[in-house]
Amino acid sequence: MNRLINCQLYERLEQNFTAHPRCQHCQSEDIRKYGRQTNRQRYLSMQNLWAYTFNVLTGTSLAHLSVISVLDKYLECMTTSMTLRPTARACEISLDTSFHLRHRIMELLQGEQAEPLQGIVELDETFFRKSHKGSRSLPFQREPRKRGGIRKKPLKAGQVRKPERPVKKIPVLVACDRQSGMVSDVLDNMWWENMEARLVGRILPDTPVCADALARHNIVAAHLDVVLKTLIDAEGKTMREGVFQLQHINAHHSTLKSWV
Repeated sequence: MNRLINCQLYERLEQNFTAHPRCQHCQSEDIRKYGRQTNRQRYLSMQNLWAYTFNVLTGTSLAHLSVISVLDKYLECMTTSMTLRPTARACEISLDTSFHLRHRIMELLQGEQAEPLQGIVELDETFFRKSHKGSRSLPFQREPRKRGGIRKKPLKAGQVRKPERPVKKIPVLVACDRQSGMVSDVLDNMWWENMEARLVGRILPDTPVCADALARHNIVAAHLDVVLKTLIDAEGKTMREGVFQLQHINAHHSTLKSWV
């Protein structure tokens, strides 16, 4: 039996292609079946008969992939936060294949058009210390630190601790709803233009959005035409007001940092 039939991810890609057929070379919707190769259906555009034939994986990050039969098992390992080596053993593939397959799947998922967030949306940013893992030269000629943290050396008698350079932090934008929908992306900086670019099409107009009382949140809310609900008291602390809260987004931040 063809092992590709048992791959749910490949079947889903075929179903999506059947619902929206389009040539990967000329973007024409007038296509015809053109035989099979390695048990995969191939297609040909009727507008450009000179063009190459293609299949559902052509033009995607999974093109020319020879280990399609392990995709479902690999995705299961990814959802349980397994690292590369245990995943390679579980899927019976090499470590090099495990590394490249993970990046291919992440590129495919990043290109998927997700559904807009529904109901009440919570919006906030979290920060990660910049990691120089794998770098042959560290900035400022400093000693390596564990996971980008600040190393605290014991002081000798009469010794004064020198101020250390601040550790650069990478902002990550996170927005979620109450139905497990989520948007998360790494920001180049904290400008409102970058935040708006990540949220366009993911938060519909007139959607209630809970966020901190920051200027960039107000600008983004005005451009997206959403209803902004700021949850900050007179002392600057985050508070809860009925169904409006930021507890879900804080839980997502904790889960994301634990996973990383």
